Amino acid sequence: MRDGGINPYPHKFSRTHRIDQFREAYEEVKLENGQFDEETMVALTGRIKSIRGAGAKLIFIDLEADDAKV
Repeated sequence: MRDGGINPYPHKFSRTHRIDQFREAYEEVKLENGQFDEETMVALTGRIKSIRGAGAKLIFIDLEADDAKV
């Protein structure tokens, strides 16, 4: 990215939702197995509190901010 003139760690990052707002907005949204929603873009910010591996290609990340966790 740097060779292309893009800063991979920009100073500012625009979020679309706080974690509590995200959980409230998408609590009722259900996708079927194998279904994707490619039209919706969500950007969250917070601290990574935990990273757990569950196999070669699956990891779980706990993101916390504003007294909420996702």
